[in-house]
Amino acid sequence: FRCLGLRGHHALFRKTANDELQNDAWKHMDQIVPSIIFNMKNGEQIQSQRSTTPTTIASPEDVVIETIKEDSSSLAAVILRDLFCRTHSNNNISICIQPILIELDKYGKWIPCDFPKYIFSQIMNSIKYHNSYVIIDLLLNHLEKYLDIGDRTNIKTSIMNVIHDSLVFAAPNTGVGSTMLGGITRLLECLKKSFQIASRRSRTPSKDQNEQQFQTAVINVIEDFAEKLPDFQMMEIIKCIVTSLPIYHQSIEEKTKDSSDTNLKFQLLLLKTIQNVCLY
Repeated sequence: FRCLGLRGHHALFRKTANDELQNDAWKHMDQIVPSIIFNMKNGEQIQSQRSTTPTTIASPEDVVIETIKEDSSSLAAVILRDLFCRTHSNNNISICIQPILIELDKYGKWIPCDFPKYIFSQIMNSIKYHNSYVIIDLLLNHLEKYLDIGDRTNIKTSIMNVIHDSLVFAAPNTGVGSTMLGGITRLLECLKKSFQIASRRSRTPSKDQNEQQFQTAVINVIEDFAEKLPDFQMMEIIKCIVTSLPIYHQSIEEKTKDSSDTNLKFQLLLLKTIQNVCLY
């Protein structure tokens, strides 16, 4: 019955893709997409099925689903890929991504991050290259909602790991444009904020360790993204990092030992990041 329901959803947006009902179909993605995600299993289960699951081909024009023994998770993955093959505008991409983020939040599926990473790997492999930045921008928007929530550091790290895979995937095809540089700047702002939060929690070792894991995840994103770029674009990343280095011309009110220590640690980490980027 699940497969029949999924096929019904699939038929709906395939049939209306090129006619006057197209806008009406996109309006209902907040109901269709959660159903697709619900039927998708986690990445490890899917990996174990690949040896026994027949090949599936998805494209916007024609979707062929060949299954010896059909299961809802494989079918849902095919439909998700086909859906994002058809999302050509920023608005439609957002309409489809937001229900996924809500679903992952609602049912606590960010941890472990295998399942969200699997979902977004399917999306990044299906979407047009020039729209990759839209996915990353939406993920960054979602991440920023968690920055000030003290007991959600593990979720922040998981979201950052998803951003890592998405950004690294996009790098060879999109390179560094103003939009991607804006994304790197936002990552550096997240890193700076994490340092400020960690300095306030210095007496709570477990929470401090969680923030360190998040900071490491951010640095890994920047370094691995830069590694995929040609040298002249890598220099743009380095410039972006340099402009984010803390400024020590603070007013008297701001000159506290804690803020100085935090800025120093932040500066050293950014300098180490620049060093690692240059070594690639």
